Amino acid sequence: MSPISLYPRGNVLTEPMPFTARDGSPWLAYIEGIAEPRARSPEEPTLPGRRLRFDSLTESRATPVLPPGSPFLSEVQLHELLDRAQVIPPPSTATWHPRHFLINDEWYRFWRETAGQRRAFLERVQRLLSAGFDITLAFVARLAFGSDEGADSRPAEGHYPVARRRRSPRWAHRPRAK
Repeated sequence: MSPISLYPRGNVLTEPMPFTARDGSPWLAYIEGIAEPRARSPEEPTLPGRRLRFDSLTESRATPVLPPGSPFLSEVQLHELLDRAQVIPPPSTATWHPRHFLINDEWYRFWRETAGQRRAFLERVQRLLSAGFDITLAFVARLAFGSDEGADSRPAEGHYPVARRRRSPRWAHRPRAK
């Protein structure tokens, strides 16, 4: 094996077995766990949910064939399996997914078609909240300054607005117990 360090790229289920290919490049062989079991063939030994994977510095290959003793086989057997293995495409480095991956086309179309209605609803809510804020501001100004115009005017120098204390209604008083 070359002094170059190789690391498995897949879901390792066994200890990786280093070996050198016929062209002199270093490879690792190991059994990898996969999510989807392959279709079984009566001629070749397979284990569901597992495959024999080969990793080099530049590419990865895999085969569903798992001879007894895999991946700890002779170099001749590993070379034969490596020659029959299919190339695994490198993983995508992109983190962005197209819109159809996240939502289907029907929802996307619905979302686009109802955008105007949502904007109109948002404007109505903003107007309602603005009117409520204006009413609240006028009420506080009336309490503080005694007029509706107080919200726009400043108090005289040295005068600080104080809410007037109101007398409680008669029904709020309870007679004292003697």
